[in-house]
Amino acid sequence: MSAHLIFSSDYQQFSQYLTKEWQLDFSPQPDLFVFNEDGQGLSIETIRDLEEIILYSPYKLPSKTIILANFDQAGIPAQNAFLKKLEEHPAYIRFVLQSTNEQQILDTIKSRCQIINLMGKDKEGSLDTNLATSFLALFPDSNHAQLIEWASSHKEREEAVTFLTDLVHQLHQLLQQQPTAKTLIALEATNLALSQIKQNFNVVMTLENCLFSIKSRF
Repeated sequence: MSAHLIFSSDYQQFSQYLTKEWQLDFSPQPDLFVFNEDGQGLSIETIRDLEEIILYSPYKLPSKTIILANFDQAGIPAQNAFLKKLEEHPAYIRFVLQSTNEQQILDTIKSRCQIINLMGKDKEGSLDTNLATSFLALFPDSNHAQLIEWASSHKEREEAVTFLTDLVHQLHQLLQQQPTAKTLIALEATNLALSQIKQNFNVVMTLENCLFSIKSRF
């Protein structure tokens, strides 16, 4: 997916994450464009001006990265204008949106982005992986009936997307900290389930298939 929506407490946390995890170089360069890092607002005119950037292929890198910081400051007209670019942009464009407020962003934009939530950092700066650890603990002792019951408790689509987004991110972090085959299995299955639910697959059946797939390989 060539669009990411990253929730962070502020722009500094966001930029530090991209520098550390993505090795993104924020120094001036022709293939990186950053808008609204000072939090002054994103107007519809700014969104429309992206067209000229999108039009031309990257200068040096495989992709052009366009960062829209504090995206929750964009009004509905600006977000709708951006949605059109999100749906039609060339493959060499990578959008990265930063926000501190999920409620201010259109669902149609959120559904087209890979969401990363940095709000749950611990005091040492590492992401909390308790959700991933608890999820993995389901499988050694749970039977199929218990897994079906668990899937049924997450039947609301929006809730399931939010849950799986956080879970995928935590499993990824856990895999980096403690690489194991079981964590990789769970990450692949949950990532697939998240993608399918975003495509309007039946939520409970998708979650059941995800859980059974993981259980069969543990």
